[in-house]
Amino acid sequence: MKAFLNQDAYIGYSLIIVSILFIYMSTDFNGEARIFPLIFLVINIIFSLFIIFKSSKRENFDDDDDEEKMSFFFLKKPMLLLLGTIVYTFLITWIGFLLSTIIFLLSFIYINKYKSHKVIFLTTILTLIFVYLVFFYELNVPLPSGILFSS
Repeated sequence: MKAFLNQDAYIGYSLIIVSILFIYMSTDFNGEARIFPLIFLVINIIFSLFIIFKSSKRENFDDDDDEEKMSFFFLKKPMLLLLGTIVYTFLITWIGFLLSTIIFLLSFIYINKYKSHKVIFLTTILTLIFVYLVFFYELNVPLPSGILFSS
């Protein structure tokens, strides 16, 4: 039997690394504000360990196994969407929430190959209106206007 890592193990290890990174980042929080994220991050690490343990109990992939093997083609779309999300967070600071969200949603829908222009338009507009109403009017949280459009 050869030692190997399957998709579940990669996910488990990745979640543990991200959780440890967030635990380190949360050390800057004051007093009780630190407790809530720490609880969920520790729970996330525990469940990630369960995922890794479960994946180690599985036998090696057979040629007729239905589960896809790790490959670039398999990871291409999730990695592209992750990169798009990172770019989106930087765009919010540069061009503001509204314009960057339009770009992000249209790109996300395009990557997922959705074709109906009416649905794409309505989804984008209704999402922006909903978020704007909830955050700006209900919660009184100003949305970022971006460096380029700030007065």
